[in-house]
Amino acid sequence: MRRLIWNLKYVALRCEFKNNLEIKYKFILVLSEILTIKIPPQIRISIVFLMNNYSPTILKLFRSFLIFLLFVAPAVFADVLLDVKNLIKDREWASAINLIESELQKKPLNVQLHFLKALVFSKQDKLEESIKTYEYLTNNFPELAEPHNNLGVIFAKQNKLDKAQQSFEMAIRIRPDYANALENLGDVYLRLADNLFEIAQKNNLNGTLLNKKRDTLHSLIQSTLN
Repeated sequence: MRRLIWNLKYVALRCEFKNNLEIKYKFILVLSEILTIKIPPQIRISIVFLMNNYSPTILKLFRSFLIFLLFVAPAVFADVLLDVKNLIKDREWASAINLIESELQKKPLNVQLHFLKALVFSKQDKLEESIKTYEYLTNNFPELAEPHNNLGVIFAKQNKLDKAQQSFEMAIRIRPDYANALENLGDVYLRLADNLFEIAQKNNLNGTLLNKKRDTLHSLIQSTLN
């Protein structure tokens, strides 16, 4: 991705896009998607009009716009993300959410903003709101493992172990080497085993070995919580 962005910057600075209107139009639309910049339909129509009425002046404007997208817009957005993170650090939850929502109006599919939104809700123990945000990500970005893992963490916190297990397993299915999800799934298995041992204890009055197993398991579970 970094190499691709570098190449696009080179094109924006050096290339004249001579006599190929279709390439110029597609270039700017693809570029806007890469940079998560939403271009409204009205502006897209304007781009088509400008490209069909090509002139040296229009080309210069077009080239300037590309340079803005590549060099200015990412830096501005990086500042916004930093502002949000600082608000979270200062526990300014309402201000953080307001800033995130304002940016999502411009970039509704920006993954980083949705992750930060879910994080703010989690920090406030608004777990249902956080769950909705992560579920939005799992529905709209099914290739991402992280939202499934984060959902699993919330479900485990709510003691919804079956849902937590499903979420962690989905994260691992997407990314088999996802260490956090693998560890989290292991922790869920420990808690599920403890539940089964508890049921077994109730039906076995002389389960000395079972009691030892459960005591050992309790110690292990406690160590994972520290």
